[in-house]
Amino acid sequence: MELTQLTVRIPHTTRERIENLAKKNSCSVAEVVRLAVDDKLDSFLDNIQYVDAEQGKQIIRLLSGVYEEIASIRIELRRIGTNYNQEIKLRHLTNQYAEHQISMPELIRGQDAIRKECKDFSLEDMNRIMDRYERISEEVRKVCAIQELHTHVMAKQP
Repeated sequence: MELTQLTVRIPHTTRERIENLAKKNSCSVAEVVRLAVDDKLDSFLDNIQYVDAEQGKQIIRLLSGVYEEIASIRIELRRIGTNYNQEIKLRHLTNQYAEHQISMPELIRGQDAIRKECKDFSLEDMNRIMDRYERISEEVRKVCAIQELHTHVMAKQP
C-alpha cells in the first residue's frame, strides 16, 4: 500500500500523549496515528482503552463514593482509638488504686470522668467497622486497578 503525507494540527497536549504512547510501545508517532485513524489501535495496544465522557463521569462518581466511605471509616477508627485510650486510662487508674497510689474516691472520680467521654464501643461495633473497612479496601483495590489501567487511556474527542 502506498502511503501519502497528511498534515494535521492538534493541541500540544494531544501530541505529547501520542508521543508518550509511541515511546512506551516502541513504535513511531506515525504508526500510532495510523492505527488510531484505521481504528486498529485497540487491537495493536491491548492495554489501551478508550473512555468516553460518560464513562469518565462514572469513574469519578465511583472514586468519590469510595473516598467518602474511607473518610467515614477513618472517623470511626479515630473514635475507636479514643475509646481504646480511655480503656487504657481506666486500667491505669485501677492499677494505681491496687498499688495504693490513689484513694477510692480518686479512683471513682477518675473512672466517672473517663466514662463520660466514652462512646461505649462494643466488640460487635468493632467487627462491623472492620467488615466495612475490608469491603471498602477491596473496592479501593479494584478502583486502583482500574485507575492504573486508565493511566494510558486516550479519551475520544467529540
